Amino acid sequence: MRHNYEVIRVIRQGSNSCIGSDYVLGETLGGYLLRHPRVEKEQLFSWISQIIKQLADMEDIEAIDQDKHITPFHIMIQTDKTVGLLKSKVKIPQEFQKKFDSKEAVRKDIYSFGKTLQFLFAKSSLPKGLTRGEESRLQKIIVKCLTDNSRKQYHHFGQVVSDFSAILSKKRRQLTRRIVVIACVGFGLWGAYTWLSDIILQNGQGGVPFAEESDAEGLDAKEITNESENGDESVQRERQAYQYMKEEKYLKALEIYIDMLDSRQEEAYYRTVVSLYEKCNMPKEALGVCEEGLEKYAKSTELALSFIQLVCKNETFTKEEKEEKISEVVCKWNAVLGTKRFSMLQREYGIRVEGEQVWFER
Repeated sequence: MRHNYEVIRVIRQGSNSCIGSDYVLGETLGGYLLRHPRVEKEQLFSWISQIIKQLADMEDIEAIDQDKHITPFHIMIQTDKTVGLLKSKVKIPQEFQKKFDSKEAVRKDIYSFGKTLQFLFAKSSLPKGLTRGEESRLQKIIVKCLTDNSRKQYHHFGQVVSDFSAILSKKRRQLTRRIVVIACVGFGLWGAYTWLSDIILQNGQGGVPFAEESDAEGLDAKEITNESENGDESVQRERQAYQYMKEEKYLKALEIYIDMLDSRQEEAYYRTVVSLYEKCNMPKEALGVCEEGLEKYAKSTELALSFIQLVCKNETFTKEEKEEKISEVVCKWNAVLGTKRFSMLQREYGIRVEGEQVWFER
């Protein structure tokens, strides 16, 4: 049932921020899902993303109560389907009152948020369902919310934002693929004709020699040339992407390689997409794709090194979190220690390694 609730707002004015509130019409997220369990996956992901972002914003200005429980009954769905955190207290149904509490949790807000995620996916009936990758990543987020292991648990909501963004980046890649297909249809035959003509000119009349070294750090020209010899149908698109990279049109190249990655998921494509995301100044997406690649290619030293570099650059991680993440990589991929690239990262970021222990000197 809809009622008027007082909802928290983070108000930003230039570099200053403060907490305000509004009275708006809506109903609690918990009550809504109990009455309307059927919900689209995209809508549910949107709600979760909004909630995490609001919690992270409140934490940034030290306006969050770490001992306060965050439950589906403290989140309100407004009439425009956006969500907000309630300022006023609400009555939680008796059968759920003890399910979001933990006396041992250091951060009761993060613990109860993990329980809220469990509630959302348990009570929602998703027509499309979760993919295996989405389910695995969500499970890791929930575990890090609920664990009492201080080395593995979340210490602030910015970390949750980063991990959930990795799930969304995969969905954005799939959406980009659909957009590219629609755009090609929209351009029609004339667009297709001119595009193919450009490729013919590039490769048949004095264009850039295709066997030259690529600027990408993943799929080099030699690998693409081998694909050409094998008669791969996608080689023309790879040629176009290569040309975009030569012209430093990295976003256009990224769109093509995202499409290739979704259909082929080869290690070289993962490395190339990670590199292009970095060139496009999209570090969160780069880290998400890199983690996904490491799950599929557990022996990839290059992806492991890219992951270490991305972690070092990431300003949302604390020094201790960086040390933990890099330590895990060093334990699984010992081969990185003997590489020139790791030596360069050690010098650049002051990384020290002794056995399985990793720390930063500065």
